[in-house]
Amino acid sequence: MVLATVVTMLLVETFKLPFGFLAIFYALAIARENPHATVRNGFRIILANFAGAAFVILGAMFMIDYPLTHFLLVAISFFVVFFITRTSRNFSVAFGFGIMVVAGVCLIWQRPSPAELRLETTIGASFGIALGTVVTIVIEWLLAGKDHPRPAPARLAPAHPAIFVADAFSNPEYLVYALKGALAGSLCFAIWTSLFWPGVGESIITCVIVAPTGLPGSPRRQMFTRVMGVLVGGLFFGIGSQVWLNPLLDSVFGFTLAFAIVTAIAAWCATAGPRLAYFGRQLALAYDVAMFQGFSARTPLAAGWNPQMGIFLGLIVMWMVFDLPGTLRRSRTYKTA
Repeated sequence: MVLATVVTMLLVETFKLPFGFLAIFYALAIARENPHATVRNGFRIILANFAGAAFVILGAMFMIDYPLTHFLLVAISFFVVFFITRTSRNFSVAFGFGIMVVAGVCLIWQRPSPAELRLETTIGASFGIALGTVVTIVIEWLLAGKDHPRPAPARLAPAHPAIFVADAFSNPEYLVYALKGALAGSLCFAIWTSLFWPGVGESIITCVIVAPTGLPGSPRRQMFTRVMGVLVGGLFFGIGSQVWLNPLLDSVFGFTLAFAIVTAIAAWCATAGPRLAYFGRQLALAYDVAMFQGFSARTPLAAGWNPQMGIFLGLIVMWMVFDLPGTLRRSRTYKTA
């Protein structure tokens, strides 16, 4: 996992791929059940990622020119993404589609840039995620037989011949879940565009990454581990590196070594168990967002700090939409009893 992430990071920085932190994070998050499953799953993820890019481009062609239709496209995109996330049998594939759609519709096409530049950025971001997937596949094959079998990381399901669960289009719970996701994502988008606060747009991506999937642990514990992941990965490792470590790094080797150490900690936590996986994945995301807002090892402090506030916003909104109503209902039931 560390080797795939480091190689992806070096390629992203070399080719200056936009939204490179997504490619770097995905190289760590992709499932690694075994080499054969990784290859089969990886190509499905690439196809889903390209399908997400096509969804973004088609939506932009018809709905991006006016603020009202753009906001409607944002809400529709979140609904589709959360519905597929909840009903897909393969979370990795759904995640590859969803992260591309949300990043494209809400972040890339929100920029006040020429349409040609936004199209180029969309294709570049999609290529970056595909590149991280290919690097993972190649490294898994090269190292096949040299490591012990291990379970797939939590939240990333192995490949399955069917695309959706059996009751995907008949169970109303999935529609409710998708509507909640659309509400949370639209709220983050509205807050971000109203505040004009650079970096807070990461709250939108956070909504997709922390989408509830029914893993062990109460909502309160999940929220706690994710917040701790942001504090450790974003503030301690990310901002701390920018303040104290990066000024001392005079070579690519030094920066890469520091990145590999933090990634190793995140990877160990992400594979240590379902509950600790929340912490490990959030640590990796917060660190990658802080360190890779540009194409230099010396990221400006504000560029690393602001996205952490966006991640916190995304966590709070998702908790309010998905977890707070249930907590209030249980509280009222307990008082009544």
